[in-house]
Amino acid sequence: MQNLKEKIKIIDKLILDDTPQSLVYAALECRLAIELICYERLKVSIGKMSKNDVDW
Repeated sequence: MQNLKEKIKIIDKLILDDTPQSLVYAALECRLAIELICYERLKVSIGKMSKNDVDW
């Protein structure tokens, strides 16, 4: 999750810039950070899931 800390720094800087473009970009970076967390957690827990849980 080291990349997450870097993403948060980028997001903070973009928010501080406080322009419409930087805020939109910050929102997109937030979405990418959320996706990163989800994918990392999925990789950790995929072995504990049944086939029915994965096939939806």
